[in-house]
Amino acid sequence: MTSQPPKIYDQLHFGEYLDGGYQRPPLLNWSALQLDLPAYTQYQFKKTNVNSKTLLNQISTDTIYNRDSESFPEDYKEQLKGYSHICQQLLGQKVIAMEFPGGTHRSSFRLVLDNGRSVIASRRFDPGRSFYESLVMRRLQKHHAPIPKHYAYNGLIMLQEELPGIRLSEALKNCSEEQYTKMLGKALNSLLDIHNIAKKDALTEAVPVIGCEPDWLISLIDRTALLGNYMKIPSPKIPVRQIYDCLLLLKPAFIKWDARPGNAMLGDDGSVKWFDWEHCCARNPMDDMAWLLCDDAVPDHPEAEDQLIDTYLPNFADGRNLEDARTYLDVFGVHHACIRLCRILDEKDLDSWIAYENRVSVQPGSQLEIAQQLCKRASRWAGKNEMTAPLEDWFLQIKNRLIRL
Repeated sequence: MTSQPPKIYDQLHFGEYLDGGYQRPPLLNWSALQLDLPAYTQYQFKKTNVNSKTLLNQISTDTIYNRDSESFPEDYKEQLKGYSHICQQLLGQKVIAMEFPGGTHRSSFRLVLDNGRSVIASRRFDPGRSFYESLVMRRLQKHHAPIPKHYAYNGLIMLQEELPGIRLSEALKNCSEEQYTKMLGKALNSLLDIHNIAKKDALTEAVPVIGCEPDWLISLIDRTALLGNYMKIPSPKIPVRQIYDCLLLLKPAFIKWDARPGNAMLGDDGSVKWFDWEHCCARNPMDDMAWLLCDDAVPDHPEAEDQLIDTYLPNFADGRNLEDARTYLDVFGVHHACIRLCRILDEKDLDSWIAYENRVSVQPGSQLEIAQQLCKRASRWAGKNEMTAPLEDWFLQIKNRLIRL
């Protein structure tokens, strides 16, 4: 379809998948995002009688640096001083420690306040994304959306609520089929709530439409061919033109986009709230279903999965008839699962599975198991539609070959 394939064809992992081909939010309607936006709410972080030294001794072990350590780096001290000044100005509270639950490479981290509470600070690589995320969160917060409270933004750092509970990805580990159904049902309901709030607040008109360029869509469809070349099991021929037409955006609407379980918190009350909003956009609402149901952190319960799709697809179809909606979800879901598999293989690179799992500090055998589960899911979803049916047995061949990498 294109005479000069884009550079992204050269990589197994589709690096431009998340941002839809744009490194920063394109063509933003900044005026619409800021229209009728309320002023920051002054959240009161009242001082308590907590002793800071006692509190420091209670800080969780995932703190990267300990203040009493001989290796305590000077740049950390300077950062701590800077963030303490910011929080004192914005929240009236000092910061006594920084924690990095997701690792120091992540753009969000925890600030422990001197009254025993903590907040999440986000500093995105692109300041434009930070500003964008801040505005979107404030618009959603107006309508009490299931997201963290937005405390403040100073042009560089955004401060938000640390949601209580457990990440949905962690809660799904080793869960029963009944628990799976309940938790993912809650997650889908909360996404629907956000979609409906966005419609009322006209957010679709204010956010960018992504993944609409032909090269991006062709690159998505071409992942199976690249995976086949990488695994030395050539991908069967599929009707690329039909799939391309099926996945064309017809009526973009506001969605979260990266609706992975790792970006959701399961509260003690069973509610699900979503964080990390820098990549929200306008696309097909069913994409949020696919991101959730086809994620590598989601266990495989085929019957419960079908029940969830039957129950929730009419609400995510956004006006499409159910046959067309099911076709889109099935075809997009196959390619999304392939994206997730390619991401793992790209990260693994030439390491053995054992070396890779040691490097990322996970349980031995877990990443191989996850990769094989993605193959099983992709195979099952491929068999649901005649356009992707040639990939059904092929994904199982990929699954069997993975152990030999």
